[in-house]
Amino acid sequence: MRPNCCRSCLLFLLKLLNFLQTFVGVSILIYSIWILNHTSKHGVSFILDFDRLLAPWFVCALMGIGILLCLAAFYRAYYCITRQ
Repeated sequence: MRPNCCRSCLLFLLKLLNFLQTFVGVSILIYSIWILNHTSKHGVSFILDFDRLLAPWFVCALMGIGILLCLAAFYRAYYCITRQ
């Protein structure tokens, strides 16, 4: 009985951490999309110009991090579902 209890607690903890990672990834994606929308409403265009590289690389990096977090979490969720 002991190993089943430990295993179920560990599985619950992994699912909780996976949910939190997915939440953070989606939050980062929503924030980066909000930044793009907010700047386009105020007339700032993101043209890839190496003289003005500060804002676009930050938004693109945020979006990339959010996508990677979501993909990693979805891959782990898919693996857990097919494993059972």
